[in-house]
Amino acid sequence: MFSVKPLSTIASVIACISLLSGCAGVTSVKEVTNDPSAYISKKFSVASLPPEISKKIPVDTIRSGQERITFVTEATQEDLKQKKDSWTTTITLNDLGNGIFQRTRENSNNNIPYAITYSMTYRGIGDLRWQTIPLNRSMTAPLYVVKEITRFDPVPTSVNQTFSYEYQTGTETQVANFAAIKVRCKTTREFAAKAIHSKLTGTALEFECEIFANNILQNRTKWVLLKNYGVAIQTESVGSTNKIHLRVIDVKS
Repeated sequence: MFSVKPLSTIASVIACISLLSGCAGVTSVKEVTNDPSAYISKKFSVASLPPEISKKIPVDTIRSGQERITFVTEATQEDLKQKKDSWTTTITLNDLGNGIFQRTRENSNNNIPYAITYSMTYRGIGDLRWQTIPLNRSMTAPLYVVKEITRFDPVPTSVNQTFSYEYQTGTETQVANFAAIKVRCKTTREFAAKAIHSKLTGTALEFECEIFANNILQNRTKWVLLKNYGVAIQTESVGSTNKIHLRVIDVKS
């Protein structure tokens, strides 16, 4: 797996498993960075979603208040030996409609970017297509896609509600041995979004999830759905080897 300090999200759990199937479908980093806009438009547009996947995306009542928003987050990680590490991530989300967002996540240390992850995501939670570009290497990681959806619930808007995702995924060129992913979530509390950052308006709905890959628990995570913006951001991830806490340090629109 590429060493780019990935956040322990659903996507990174899948990447760990899917890489066992090989690294077909990689692209040169130079090709991506020479014209990022063209690459994103080609690989992460609504048109890139197969019809059988698009029709499984739920129609919900959440409406985004703006087409584009950027969050700057600071992550702090602690491993089993209590060794601590930290990095900054700039997350830019473009609203493509119907709950689908085009997301760019740039990781950096000392204000120097070292990896970028492009994705197409439902509400910032369920990634449908994603790819990491390690800026200190010549080739990208494979492009991962959702191959088949069994269950994909809309995000609730009130406390004490449950929702789930069940799907299979692998690299874009993979034809068998997909990773089976299950995500179980429950909304826990609601509070003012300004508690996340002073620039945010409206309310935030917190929810907690468990992520299973091939029926084995991988991570427990916490998120907040920012109702005025239609997207969720992660605030915590706990795995068997580390804990990651995140806080929003800036918001740009």
